[in-house]
Amino acid sequence: VAITVSILYGREWHGRAPLDYVAMKIRRGLDSVSLAEGERGVVFLPGAITYNNWTKEQLVTAMINAAGVEGTPGVWTTYKTAQWLRSRHGVFALRFGFPVRPARQYGYAECRRDIELLGNFILNNLGSNGLPEYYQNAVTGARQPTGTAPRVLHGLMVLHKAGRLLKKPVWRAAALNGFERCLEFVDDDGALNLPEYQCGALANCVLLASVAECGGALLRKREVKALVARISRMFQPDGLIAEHATNLQLPQDHDYLPGAALWALGRYLEKSVDGDVPWSLSWQLAWYRRRFHLLHTWGMAGWQTQGWEAMYQLTSDKEQADFVFEAADWAIDRQLEKNGAFLEDLSPTEPSFNTGFIAEGIAAAWSLAVKVGDKARAAKYTQSWRAAMGFIRTLIIYPEDTFCMADPRRAIGGVRCTQTRSDVRIDQVSHCLHALVAGARLLKAN
Repeated sequence: VAITVSILYGREWHGRAPLDYVAMKIRRGLDSVSLAEGERGVVFLPGAITYNNWTKEQLVTAMINAAGVEGTPGVWTTYKTAQWLRSRHGVFALRFGFPVRPARQYGYAECRRDIELLGNFILNNLGSNGLPEYYQNAVTGARQPTGTAPRVLHGLMVLHKAGRLLKKPVWRAAALNGFERCLEFVDDDGALNLPEYQCGALANCVLLASVAECGGALLRKREVKALVARISRMFQPDGLIAEHATNLQLPQDHDYLPGAALWALGRYLEKSVDGDVPWSLSWQLAWYRRRFHLLHTWGMAGWQTQGWEAMYQLTSDKEQADFVFEAADWAIDRQLEKNGAFLEDLSPTEPSFNTGFIAEGIAAAWSLAVKVGDKARAAKYTQSWRAAMGFIRTLIIYPEDTFCMADPRRAIGGVRCTQTRSDVRIDQVSHCLHALVAGARLLKAN
């Protein structure tokens, strides 16, 4: 049995206010809200938004339905709320519906602990097809097994990396089994066509990077050669990285796909004796550096850093290293000192798991700074990574968080999207785990 105690205080009466005004006044996951009309009324505690993954507008609608006051405006009141939980794991203050864990910087021991948690989450949520389940509502237990292929493949790839770091052969074997299955669905033109999943160019790139991570006999498979050829053709003569040459009638992914293609091809060429660095690479660097100067998108900050760091391992091109440092420095300038989160716009309402995604790029820049002997930059990136992981620990589902969850075993180690949501998608886990693994290796080495 878990018991929560809630104290409502600081009453703010809104009367018969318009519903959009009421929604605007609610602080997500912090306020209790009451609605009354005559003898009818209802009070929702702060966790209602978090546990149901509602918007504030959806909360207002749910309260109207629960109170049975449709057709009348009702009297609205909000309250500040203090909450505590007592369960078999101890006594905790609650904030946003979950036990409070102050954002604090990571050490190597804490990092390994969380790698184990997130890795076990992926392993415990493998489907019968050998691939990680795409999505789960941790509170209700509802699940969605399939979705976009790149996210699922990224989860499997990081499971293998984490298994290598922690010396867990079961993790690596599970990942290898999934990749071998996926390669069966690569056609002669190098495109992945995984049944029931949304595939595409990004999925091809993540699959190639995954195969490169595993190495060995997988690299010699015919399907891998087809993947390499298809991705290599994406490097266009004008500097664009895309499956099609410039055409204003075709939508192009300029934020995620190009960096992923650089990263995948770089990791493959690092492991394989076959293939060459694209001859147009200097043009690609000029194209994407110019785009970053013009737009400064967070998608590029996360992926271009990883992509050019991978290519630098092959070329030792100083210009490539400079671009990695430039993008990482831009991101750090927009990192909150208060909790380590990045002020990214990939999640529209609040800081999110995407802090882990950006931390992957910071870890790539950190690795590169170490390689070139730039101690000042390496120290700066170490500090940024530690702060980012401190924020991510507020999103990780630990055992004490599962008091409200349908299937605690399968929820532990998940990463919630934001502090006011409770659902878990596989890429939320995989990007954060990837950042943790990269950082752990650097901490151990230095």
